[in-house]
Amino acid sequence: MFKSAKTQDLIKFGIIPEFIGRFPIIAALEELTESELVRVMSETKNSISAQYQHLFKMDEIQLEFTDDAFEAIAKEAKESASGARAIRAIFEDILQDLMFNLPSEDNVKKIVIDKKSVQRREQPLRLLNKKVAN
Repeated sequence: MFKSAKTQDLIKFGIIPEFIGRFPIIAALEELTESELVRVMSETKNSISAQYQHLFKMDEIQLEFTDDAFEAIAKEAKESASGARAIRAIFEDILQDLMFNLPSEDNVKKIVIDKKSVQRREQPLRLLNKKVAN
């Protein structure tokens, strides 16, 4: 119903015309779906997953997310009623310990975040470098 609201409707609702005049347009927004949240996390320019991948790359660690991990994060964000705003907090909750502990571990080459890592906050799969014997 809000999609069809006009300026006159807002005035009838009690909003003063001087305030309404400050809005160049009136837009109704809908909540993002889980698939749209996945696209926001993974496909957009400078997505949050790309930001964290870059942070881990600075420590020469490849960070990878499985598709089901993105889906689990989207589901959790949707359930939080905060939608896309909850995504960053979820990423931080999952990756914060890794960000602080991994730089001191010399043999970690790759981290894979999967559905289990997201849902249970378990340690993700770690792929290690092979130590070369002299």
